[in-house]
Amino acid sequence: MTNETVFAGGFDSLLTIKELAASLGINVQILYNLRFRGRGPHGIRIGRELKLRRSEI
Repeated sequence: MTNETVFAGGFDSLLTIKELAASLGINVQILYNLRFRGRGPHGIRIGRELKLRRSEI
C-alpha cells in the first residue's frame, strides 16, 4: 500500500469542539451532551483534543 492509496480521498478539514460551538453559536457542553446521547457528530481523538470532520456537520 502506498501513500497515494491511503490519501486518495483527500483531506477533510477538522474543527475542534470549541470552534464548532463558536461557529454554531452554542455552548460547548451542548455538543458534548449530544455526543453522549449518540446524536452529535462523530469525532476523532488526536492526543487529548477532540476533532470533528467538517463534512460530518
